[in-house]
This record gives sequence, structure tokens and C-alpha cells, in this order.
Amino acid sequence: ISGQASSLGSIAEQGIKLESSGADYAEYLSMIDKKEPISGGDIIGVFNGKITKKTSGAQRVMAISSMPIVLGNSKGNDPESVKPVAFVGQVRVKVKGPVMAGDFIIPSGNDDGIGIAISPNQLTANQMATIVGQAWESSKNSKVKIINIALTTHNNSWAVVDAIKKNQDLLKQENQQLQLQIKMLKNALDIIKNDIATIKK
Repeated sequence: ISGQASSLGSIAEQGIKLESSGADYAEYLSMIDKKEPISGGDIIGVFNGKITKKTSGAQRVMAISSMPIVLGNSKGNDPESVKPVAFVGQVRVKVKGPVMAGDFIIPSGNDDGIGIAISPNQLTANQMATIVGQAWESSKNSKVKIINIALTTHNNSWAVVDAIKKNQDLLKQENQQLQLQIKMLKNALDIIKNDIATIKK
């Protein structure tokens, strides 16, 4: 905690600031099974306010914080049954496969706490609901590693919608090309039929 001063135009302000290497706001959430091995960097699913590594069908997909700057809620009477879940800011998560900064991070689908990177132009509507965040760093490493992501993806939903729209436009163009090819084939068949009919006469 330290003091700070700011000046914007003719307005001067003074106050305090909280600085730390932690970069996310997290809250303790209860585990569905407190014996399940869940640790910092894991991607988890939330079911009625409780967490597990299972992400299929989850109401929300989130991540376990390893070093939050602010940690809310209480451990309660059973501290072994809760984990700090990141809500806002930057958090480091486990990702398998190559990652490019700007990729969306979604669960691997194996309920193993690990994510995979999806390019914005490959994102599907079904994957949109499982986005954990957006990668802020790149890695060519194909193995599991730690990647820093921003948990603000849903605040920038325009980027997700734009990516889906581009995919839809591409599919529309491909559909139009296929329809044109089908029309050309039908015309060619009609010509062949007419030629056969002429020969028979």
C-alpha cells in the first residue's frame, strides 16, 4: 500500500494504491468434492456456485487463482473444501498446445483442468459459452504450460460476435459457390439428356 498523486487537466487528486504481483480479484468457492485435486491455474466448471474440474454442462467456466491481489468470501469452517476462483483481471492458467496472443482459451474437454487455445476466426457459437479468457502471451510449446490470460473476454463480446459473423459469412460464400456448381451440373445434365434424345430420334 502506498500513496499516489494524479493530475488530469486542472484536476489534481491524491490517494492510496494497492500494488502487488497478483493481478486478479478472486473469491473462495466451495468444491463439489473436496478430495478432488484442484490447484492454481486449473480451469474449472461452476455448478450452482460449487466448483469441479468437470466443465461439460457447467453454468460458468472459470479458473483457479494462484495469487489474487484481492480475495473475497470466507474459507468457512472447512478451509480444505474451498479454492480461490478468479473473477476479474489477469490470471495464469494451464494450457496445452500452441497459443497465440489474442486466442480465446476454452476447456480441453477432458475435465482435467487444462485449456486449449482457439483462434478468434475459428471460434464456434458452442465454444463461446465456455471461454475462460483471452491469451495475452504466445507460446509454440505443444505441451502443457502456464499462460497469462485476461478474464475480460465477455466484456469484449463484440470480438466474439465478430469472429462468429466472419465464420457465418464464409459459410454463406461457400454455400453460394456450391449452389452455383450444382446449377452448372444440372445444366450440363440437361444438355446431355437433350443430345441423347436427339440421337435416338
